[in-house]
Amino acid sequence: MEIRPIEPGDAQALIKAHDHLSDESRRLRFFHAHPRMTEAEASFFTEVDHVDREAFVVTDGKYIVAVGRYDRVAPDAAEVAITVGDSYQHHGLGTMLLDALAQRAQQVGITRFVADTFGDNRAAIGLVRHWAPRRTSSLDSGFMHFEMPLSA
Repeated sequence: MEIRPIEPGDAQALIKAHDHLSDESRRLRFFHAHPRMTEAEASFFTEVDHVDREAFVVTDGKYIVAVGRYDRVAPDAAEVAITVGDSYQHHGLGTMLLDALAQRAQQVGITRFVADTFGDNRAAIGLVRHWAPRRTSSLDSGFMHFEMPLSA
């Protein structure tokens, strides 16, 4: 497995990775049924400035198998999202992506991540609990909201 920053040339590979996600994994990531990723979406997701918007991919040598990204939402905070291909889930890739994103975020003045997920997304909730022991969380209308300070 290799982790690296996303590149604009990854757009078609990102579409292919999205196509290989289960319907449930797509729903959990996009909060609704999202059967196809458009070329415009792929361009948006792959064209990042590496400061206010960052993304890393994990590849298996040939295909994108996981993506992690942040988007700055305040001077010191960024919303974070992780997507791991179904057959690669529960093998530490989410933790690896969060570590890489946090390292980059701290370099550009981000001191905390925020994230929202469905209250029944046990994998995401477990990842946050493992990765951010000093987090705060709240539940509202079936959604979990997390605030995660980045370690020094």
